[in-house]
Amino acid sequence: HGHGHGHGHGHEHDPECKDEHCEHEHEHGHGNGHDHEPKHKHAKHHHHDDAVTSVGILADGSLDQMKLNEWLSNLLQEKGNDIYRSKGVLSLSHSTDKYVFQGVHHQMTFASSTELGKPGWAENEKRVNKMVFIGKHLNRQELEDSFKACIV
Repeated sequence: HGHGHGHGHGHEHDPECKDEHCEHEHEHGHGNGHDHEPKHKHAKHHHHDDAVTSVGILADGSLDQMKLNEWLSNLLQEKGNDIYRSKGVLSLSHSTDKYVFQGVHHQMTFASSTELGKPGWAENEKRVNKMVFIGKHLNRQELEDSFKACIV
């Protein structure tokens, strides 16, 4: 295996340049024996400016399915790149099933307790929606307020 020898040639390069055939020095580590992965794949290179946080939401009541679908759709469209993981258990007003969702970025799966072979909401059970989002640039108040607007 090769040992890196840092071939900096003193060229200044416009960071906006996207041309992979550009003659200037790029910081991609190609051809110098180390760092064979593009830097953008390693989250550790971004800790200084992209703090990862989690936002948990608990909300009593049942949700309007149309409003929930619209909210989730908009959320994933606007924040999908920043949401690394999402999951939750939800109560929809039209059903006694519990609805479970899990997501990674823009991808989300949604299933009812019936589909999962699990019990739904018991007759006297308090319906509480629980969800958690893990990612960067998450605004807790904005997420909570916009989610609670879906409650019937």
